[in-house]
Amino acid sequence: MKSRILILIFIAFAGVIRAASYCFDATNGNDSNSGLSAATPWKTLQMVKTSSFMSGDSILLKRGEDWYERLGINSLGNGFAFITLDAHGSGVKPVVTVVTEQNRLWVDVEDNRWETTLSYNPRRVLKDGVEILEASYGNPRELGTYVPDLVEWDYDYDNETLTLFSADSPTSHIIEFPDNLYALNIAAEHYLKIENIEFVGGYNYCAAFSSCTDLQLKNLQIGAYANSGLYLSYYKVNGDTFQFNRNIGVDSCVVDSKYDFDYGQASITSYVTVRWPREGVIFRGTFNSELKNCLIKDSCHADINIFVPIDSLGNPIPYGAAPDIGIFEHQEFVGVASKRQPDFILYPNPVREITMLYLKKQYNQVTVSITTTSGKEIFFEKRNHVSKIPLTLKGSAGLYLVSVCADDG
Repeated sequence: MKSRILILIFIAFAGVIRAASYCFDATNGNDSNSGLSAATPWKTLQMVKTSSFMSGDSILLKRGEDWYERLGINSLGNGFAFITLDAHGSGVKPVVTVVTEQNRLWVDVEDNRWETTLSYNPRRVLKDGVEILEASYGNPRELGTYVPDLVEWDYDYDNETLTLFSADSPTSHIIEFPDNLYALNIAAEHYLKIENIEFVGGYNYCAAFSSCTDLQLKNLQIGAYANSGLYLSYYKVNGDTFQFNRNIGVDSCVVDSKYDFDYGQASITSYVTVRWPREGVIFRGTFNSELKNCLIKDSCHADINIFVPIDSLGNPIPYGAAPDIGIFEHQEFVGVASKRQPDFILYPNPVREITMLYLKKQYNQVTVSITTTSGKEIFFEKRNHVSKIPLTLKGSAGLYLVSVCADDG
């Protein structure tokens, strides 16, 4: 017994000795340096991806610096200690951005329309440092019109062209947009802390985490000029078994799209759902996790979207077949829209006043349960032959899980 105790102590002690800090400086760094101090920092984030880090190691980005490249990591922490990605020095948060200046060939088509070839929709476009408004999907006629803000760009999926509305050549301006799917993309990593960094851009998601466990995100700024902000999801490991996110903590983060347009006079009814940005935070296949003390704002679809990945037997549900739960900040109501029966809508804010849950039709029996994220049930209602149920929550504003079971039998 004594020898076993000594071995465990030695292993833990050795792990502490092995831990190291690796510093990055976008201006004065050099990838030929050791990276082991602020005086000998690495320069590019490629060194994060190509280096092997051990449990307890720290990866430190210098405050006040900007990196125009995607960040990823391929190292694993363990139960003894986390790998930490953090800031060092003084000043504002370091910025990791994939929104870059585009020096492209533009063709003058007609009527102040300029085209360039582009293989993807960038989702967000800036002109001289200010974001410009996109035409609604499939409606390029909006270019050059006021809805009431001026529509200044459009993407054509069929011809893979980006069109700008401009009185002069775009080469006379600074045109910027995301050039990568993500600013931060991490998959199948474990025991990782990320703190005090800003992530910008991404024409898919700004910060994406897939099939991770024991992940802690704190004091991050996420989502500016991105399609969506924070994405927590799952995928098939080796193309066979689903591996879900587990034990995820998101604390004191700001997920802000920086989107500030008025297009309430747009010419089509569904204008909200065909422009960007989309979601603020997406939980898809994420268990035993917590979102707290966060500000999430200015998403065009849902500020918080919870996607249920498994059925009652624990089997994975195919993508697109499970319900989405969205909590909308702008309209200040909780909206729930299911892709399978029973479809229902919940509004307005149930913690402020009596809320009515409307079903699309009358069901023989409907059961509704509302729980906290920790699993505590705070509301239960069962009714027969109804198409709506009044809800009253006794509690403070926060994130709640709504379960609806409708039976026609």
